[in-house]
Amino acid sequence: MIRLVGLFAVWLFFLDVGHAFSLSLWPFYVRKELENGSVQVRILPPFGLYERTKDAVRYGILPFFLKERSLKKDEKTLYALYPLLQVRSSERETSISSLLVLSYVHKREPDGEKRFRIFPLYFYERDQTYGTRWMFFPFWGTVNRFMGQDEIFVRFFPAYLRVTNRGVSKTFRPFPFFASLSGEGAKGWDLFPFYGSEEDPGKRTESFVLWPFHIRRTDIREDGPWISKVNFPVWAHLSNPQFETQMYGLYNKTVSKADNYESKGFPWPFMVNSHDTKTGARRTLRLFPFFQRQEYDNYKAEFLLWPLWRFHGVSKGEHLYLRDDSVFFLYRNERKISLDNQRREVEFHGLMPLVHVRDASFGRKIRVFSLLEQVFPYNEGIEKTWAPLWGVFERNEWGISVLYDLIHFGGR
Repeated sequence: MIRLVGLFAVWLFFLDVGHAFSLSLWPFYVRKELENGSVQVRILPPFGLYERTKDAVRYGILPFFLKERSLKKDEKTLYALYPLLQVRSSERETSISSLLVLSYVHKREPDGEKRFRIFPLYFYERDQTYGTRWMFFPFWGTVNRFMGQDEIFVRFFPAYLRVTNRGVSKTFRPFPFFASLSGEGAKGWDLFPFYGSEEDPGKRTESFVLWPFHIRRTDIREDGPWISKVNFPVWAHLSNPQFETQMYGLYNKTVSKADNYESKGFPWPFMVNSHDTKTGARRTLRLFPFFQRQEYDNYKAEFLLWPLWRFHGVSKGEHLYLRDDSVFFLYRNERKISLDNQRREVEFHGLMPLVHVRDASFGRKIRVFSLLEQVFPYNEGIEKTWAPLWGVFERNEWGISVLYDLIHFGGR
């Protein structure tokens, strides 16, 4: 009797799930069919899965593999013990990734670029711009467009390393102790950390003595010179045509002409107070880790007893992004709102590891338990291959499932 009353209360709470056909031979076989023609079949739930909707077909044995094919675009995805292996393919590109170590990309258009990496040991690249390059680190080889550099060449690293950017090369023999600059009139040398002097005419000059205690650098940009002067830890001065900051030990003063604000802090960065230079309105008050309130233009951030509670919001283009969290991701409430119609488009919120709720245009999903969704709310691999295994209670477009479809009803 108590069980029936409990099930009836749950039904009332989720009454808007609608109606659908279902067939259950639990724990061997469960079939759900919605009025729009979508079908879901589970064998030994939650492991065996077949699912067909108007957008995609997916099938697999979780978490070992899951294959998905889009019915609207030429796209296929395979997850195998994610993140051990993920394969994506489309008409224009094929990509394979394993953990953060192995990656393969083949772009069929426009120049048939291929890229294969076993980080950080082996790199292979081929395209029409640079031809074929390879690197067997740390012994020998070349890679392009990597780590912010146009080209990186190594030969028995750290014995020899050459990095090239915008026609200027910096060669280390060995890294990082001795370096020389060459190319397009650039000159200079470093004996790190004792002394260094470099000059790239019309672009940059830099020198140091006993780095980081004495540093000077000037970058010539379109809007004027960007200057850095540091005598650590006593004094520092950073400036450009729109910005200037000075530091004397733990005291910091910053003035921004571009953003119309002035900031002072001591001891910085734990205590900071800033205001708008035009209106006089306060923009930032920080007493770390007790309190912070920061607000200007399209940005707002607050915290109380960091990291017990934090909030930040930013408007960008036609959307407003808001997020509250506690102890980083123990509690998380994240939402994206359209500024045109004030409609909430996406929302993630929940309390890890108990419950996770996701609201979007396709409906609401509720899951109990939630082990990783709070940490990686946008990770499709975790959401599709791992999360169904620990979700003992779920409410989604297929209806309500308790204990892996032991009890199920409803559907959108």
